[in-house]
Amino acid sequence: MPNTSQDDLNEYEHYRKIQQLYKVVAERLVSLVSEMLDDCVTLLGSSPCHYAAIALGSLARLEATPFSDLEWAILIENEDEKHKVYFRKLTQLVHLMVISFGETIVLSMGIHCLRSWFYDDVTPRGFAFDGALPQACKTPLGKREKDGTIVYELIGIPEEISKFQRLEWVKVNPQLAGVLRTVLVITRGEKAVELARDYKLCLNEELDRLVAQEGDILSRERKMRETLALLELARDFDVFNPRLGQEDQAGRFFEVKKEIYRLMDRLVASVGLYFNACAQSAWECLEWLHKENFLSERGMRNLFVAFSIGAELRARAYTEGGRQDDYLDCQAFGDVCEFGLDAEVHALGLPPVQTLYRYYLTVLPFLSHTWLSALGAPNTSLDHMRDEDFYSDLPKYRALISMRLRQHKKAKIELQKHLMAYPEDQECLTGLGNVLKIFQKFQEAFLCHYRALHYLLCSGDYVCNGKQLRSLDQVTSWREFVQPLKSSMNTTLAFHCLRVHLYNLGICYRNMQQYLKAADCLECCVELYREGLGTLEDVHGLARTLNVLACIYKNDGSDTDVGCLQEALDLYANSGSFVTSSAEATTKFNLASWYHSRGQFHRAKTILEETVNQSSYAYGKSDNPETLRAKFLLGEVYICLQCYHEAVKILTSCIKSLVKPFKHGCLIKRCDVEPFLKIALTGVGLLESDSVDVSKIDLAEILENSQDKEGVAVPMLFLADFCLRLQKPNPAFALAEKCLSVLRELYGETANHTNLTTNLGILGRSCFASGKPDMAVVFFTQALENHHEVCKKKGEGTDADRSVEIGLLTSLGNVYKAQESVQEALQCYQRCLEIQGPIADDKSVVLTLSNLGNTYCLLGILSKGILFLEMAYDGVKKILRENEPQTVVNASVLSNLTRSLCTALMQGGQYDKIKEITDESDRLMKLVPKTKPLRIKQ
Repeated sequence: MPNTSQDDLNEYEHYRKIQQLYKVVAERLVSLVSEMLDDCVTLLGSSPCHYAAIALGSLARLEATPFSDLEWAILIENEDEKHKVYFRKLTQLVHLMVISFGETIVLSMGIHCLRSWFYDDVTPRGFAFDGALPQACKTPLGKREKDGTIVYELIGIPEEISKFQRLEWVKVNPQLAGVLRTVLVITRGEKAVELARDYKLCLNEELDRLVAQEGDILSRERKMRETLALLELARDFDVFNPRLGQEDQAGRFFEVKKEIYRLMDRLVASVGLYFNACAQSAWECLEWLHKENFLSERGMRNLFVAFSIGAELRARAYTEGGRQDDYLDCQAFGDVCEFGLDAEVHALGLPPVQTLYRYYLTVLPFLSHTWLSALGAPNTSLDHMRDEDFYSDLPKYRALISMRLRQHKKAKIELQKHLMAYPEDQECLTGLGNVLKIFQKFQEAFLCHYRALHYLLCSGDYVCNGKQLRSLDQVTSWREFVQPLKSSMNTTLAFHCLRVHLYNLGICYRNMQQYLKAADCLECCVELYREGLGTLEDVHGLARTLNVLACIYKNDGSDTDVGCLQEALDLYANSGSFVTSSAEATTKFNLASWYHSRGQFHRAKTILEETVNQSSYAYGKSDNPETLRAKFLLGEVYICLQCYHEAVKILTSCIKSLVKPFKHGCLIKRCDVEPFLKIALTGVGLLESDSVDVSKIDLAEILENSQDKEGVAVPMLFLADFCLRLQKPNPAFALAEKCLSVLRELYGETANHTNLTTNLGILGRSCFASGKPDMAVVFFTQALENHHEVCKKKGEGTDADRSVEIGLLTSLGNVYKAQESVQEALQCYQRCLEIQGPIADDKSVVLTLSNLGNTYCLLGILSKGILFLEMAYDGVKKILRENEPQTVVNASVLSNLTRSLCTALMQGGQYDKIKEITDESDRLMKLVPKTKPLRIKQ
């Protein structure tokens, strides 16, 4: 905020220019539409009665951009059906003219057969009719069912159009009621102005009606406008609440229109409606509120500036993209601060980070103030706005903004500063706990969330006795602990806070590997959500909790986890909110991982391709942790499907997009895994040697400074594995060795963890591939020991655990066989066969039988060797005839098995079978799909 009153005035005058710019745009758009209407009337013939075309939405509020949708209606003086037929045709003619501009996307046309699968990413979305989607349809033709039945239309006499302000319509379509409250005359002439004036009178008559008490929102009989204002504040808080401190929001691209511009626009509109402001735009509304003494001069200027910032960012984003492409890279703001670049020099040409701080340090106090009104207090806080400046530089607010920008170190400092003054602030304790989790300080994070829950139980929102508080320290079952608290909840807010605290405690238990406690806590949280699933935020909370719960269930051997994921996806699909895209992408990623772990690669591929697109929608085009990990797994799936070129292509595309930040000469880390991706893929020759200056990247330094060491190490393991698949064991070993040191530091030298099992396994495979079998035996043995300890902690082993053990035993057996320690190899393969069966896919069984057959042949026990090889061969035939061959068997498996079996038969003197086997193998080979060889740049 400016330091002096003169600075304050200068800032206010500067942002008045934004208002003037939008006013000019609106005037020109109205002129354009008016001329189009005149041309269409000339083609169609004179109108059968006087009419007025009125603009709605952003154009009516003088807040439209050159790329905004056209929302409008037609007022007529006679409601004769013949007259309406004429104006429907007129609307269709205008629509054709607007379509000819080439900025109408196919989706907005409401073509039902395309809606579920087609996405138009070619047409630049710009000046067009409001979409024919269920939540839109704010044009004269209104909304229609699939069979053409009219639900409503916006062609009618003033009295007919004003009926949409009644509660029965508001409950069904609140957005429609909102846009019809502010109108702007498009057509010229006195009769048009007179019709618009009549509509305003009818509108005010509807809004000035008194309505009786209804629910918690109303504490007395109010005018309809006051009722609608408070209802809209409650709904808009649920939809547009910025949720800056939520973990899944950190680092996402800002959707400027919905997260920044629309938030202030809706709040100001609701306040103006409550006080019956005589104003066209939000700027005029704020000035009217100050003139009528509902706002102080300082408060008015701060809100004016905040709204102008949102409008400016929206205009800049649209102009930069040449379309309605309103994504703002919050990481660009963070990079400016972190690396000290010139504030005016970054990719999108957007304002510096201080602009966002200036915006939110006004919006957050304003949001908090209006939210109290939405809660339905008898003496609404809207009546006391004149006492507020609506600017607060509290550390709490600065911390929330820093968390959204992924400036976690700064957020931690600000939160600790705020808690020194307000130690019982639950929101700040929750925020600090979330930040500490990012720094891997799980025990400290748990204590923060535990304190937040303690203070909630001590607050006036609960009728809580001392016994319940004391029992918090000895909780053995969260369900039993929470059950008596339900009846003592005094407010909806307390109910919501309890769920949030339980969710955060469950996350901490999971991070500390206390999985039973995590499941108990999160299951209790799910039950609470299901009991009070009222708002959009409740839906998001339940879906988020189910997603985490699925990750905990993942290794229990059942399908419980996939059930949780599917329920979460259903919740996201039914909510239809813009804020779900990132979380939904995470859920889809987890579901794809589930299919991948069970060998259902085609289903995993389909879901991952959707996830990559959805992550890009949430974060923009440049790579980020969300998109990157989906691409990693998609590359893995491509490899399993033997689509090597696609795998190389998708990983190379990651490189190309991540190299872009180097154009300013500084290393801008858009995500922690970026350097490892560059190093690994450069090491295996997937990039030209001069495409990335690897010498400028200090691997050890980046690991040292990384905020999420586990988040860095796990992608490193994948890259090491990918190097092995490309027969590059040395880069694989280097990556895995560095990763092991990171994980040992993180988990402890003597600790056991599934990531360590994976890491040791990759080190073993790297040593074996590079001709170091003795070291490979050591690493594989350590991996098996670590795996057994992990399984022992969990209790009964799961299918996934047994699959891991089979893989390690097979690799160890292969090393022993290469060392000619055949008896040790035989023991490994026999152990594999003991634990295999229904839990292993067909290919695993075939490989084990083949290994046993070959090993018995090496020991000279040909009868057993031939028996096992024939069993393996029969398994291959079954797979090729009954299953999708590309998912489990490739040509090398079939040819190696045929060669081994024929060699064994020759040694056993069974020559008559050899020709039969080779002929049958040739026929089977035709069933195996041909794959292109993988070519690597040298």
